[in-house]
Amino acid sequence: MTSGEVRVRVEGPGDADAVRAVETAAFGRPDEADLVDALRADACWVPGWSFVAESVETGEVVGHLLFTRLVVGGGPAVSLAPLAVVPSWQRRGVGSALVRAGVAALADAGERLVVVLGEPAYYGRFGFGPAAALGVTGPFDDAGDAFQALRLDDRSPGPPMGEASYPAPFLGPVSDPPSAPYSVLVAARPDDVWLRYDVDPGKVQDPRVDGSVVAWTSRHPIRRVAWVTAVGEDADAVTRMVADEIAAADGSGMPVSGVTVPQGLHARLPDAVRPPTPDDWTWWYSYSAPAVRPRESAVVDLDPADPRILDLLEHSSSAYVFPGDEKIKRWVGVFDGELLVACAAHVEHIPGVPHLASVCTRPSHRGRGLAGDVCSVLTRDALAAGAPVVTLGMYASNDVARKVYDRLGFTLDKAFTSGWLPGRKPPEDADPNDVLAADAGGTW
Repeated sequence: MTSGEVRVRVEGPGDADAVRAVETAAFGRPDEADLVDALRADACWVPGWSFVAESVETGEVVGHLLFTRLVVGGGPAVSLAPLAVVPSWQRRGVGSALVRAGVAALADAGERLVVVLGEPAYYGRFGFGPAAALGVTGPFDDAGDAFQALRLDDRSPGPPMGEASYPAPFLGPVSDPPSAPYSVLVAARPDDVWLRYDVDPGKVQDPRVDGSVVAWTSRHPIRRVAWVTAVGEDADAVTRMVADEIAAADGSGMPVSGVTVPQGLHARLPDAVRPPTPDDWTWWYSYSAPAVRPRESAVVDLDPADPRILDLLEHSSSAYVFPGDEKIKRWVGVFDGELLVACAAHVEHIPGVPHLASVCTRPSHRGRGLAGDVCSVLTRDALAAGAPVVTLGMYASNDVARKVYDRLGFTLDKAFTSGWLPGRKPPEDADPNDVLAADAGGTW
């Protein structure tokens, strides 16, 4: 969107430093810039919701507006903050251009409610009014009419009402700043949804960047060993950086066990770091609740201690979380009499980011849509509770699962190849704690 002297666009790769400079200049202090950095590393961040205004003449970034996910009364809503314009460009319509463009983009995306803490006379021109008038309360007891809200549609029932629960970075000083290595990755790929919602910021080590290609070492979230991952579109850069990353980790006393690269690049890896038996898999996400399915009423919550879950998962070759795993937040399933015939788990590799796992249907009951039913319930409930997104991973060869997730509205974001490095796969009966200690030298 172009408005007079500025062009408003979504923040892109390489804009992070400019955004920080705008926030610091606008407020005359680093606090708001630090807040933006903290929000980047939080689950509330939604790729595509950070907007910049740049000079049409020079291309200089002169303004910034950030929207993030928050929860109102248990339902999803949006926070507007911060809004910043460098002093020399203030009172020239830059802030107004950012707000109008951002609000329009949210409305187009189907969002229903935006809240802001700010000057009523300023935000009133965009349709904001006292949040209390829409049944929204917040943590700012003395804010009065400065705590405002904007309804983005006229659908019935209306948007969520109740108390606004802000993400932690808004509620006080940032005591735990985002991982510096992780911030390097996000700065290189600010709109990478997978990087945002499936990579643990606290586990990233030794990041390497070449344009928008990134590589790093981390502890694998499932296999619990040192693992190298690379993401990017430049095949030559990916293969070079993977080899360099593995050599550096090995040389530092943290030998790498495996590697993940974009599909199609496995064969280009050097022999010494090319997994001999790789697996292809895909990663999906959804911001939108699926439509209610006709037979969802049969889906019930499961007791995590129910032995029938383990019995059912004997029929899955891809289940990797089982009852007792600390990452599991919820199990749901479908029964045929006393027989458990379908199940799925809501796990969180990253706190606050639901991930569907161990989806399984008993062979005798396949083809009836039961996997879709359990995944639909978990997805809708998680988003209704304010989760910014729901994610999942699956083997690339599973055409049936692909159709299920596509019908539920999930978006295929990444296609990867992963595997153990030659001679580095641990024995099948190895204690994972022993493997972790051996691979990581006790530093992970």
